[in-house]
Amino acid sequence: MSYGPLPQKSGLTAAWVLRAKPKDKAYKLSDREGPYLQIEPRRRPAA
Repeated sequence: MSYGPLPQKSGLTAAWVLRAKPKDKAYKLSDREGPYLQIEPRRRPAA
């Protein structure tokens, strides 16, 4: 009995999270099913 090809995983993976870098503005990495990770801009320490 064949069920066809297995569905591919999509959305956030550990690799995407590890490669996420701060930008000038906050942005979101999202999973297609709802969860997301918000990446905040890098803050410079007060001098």
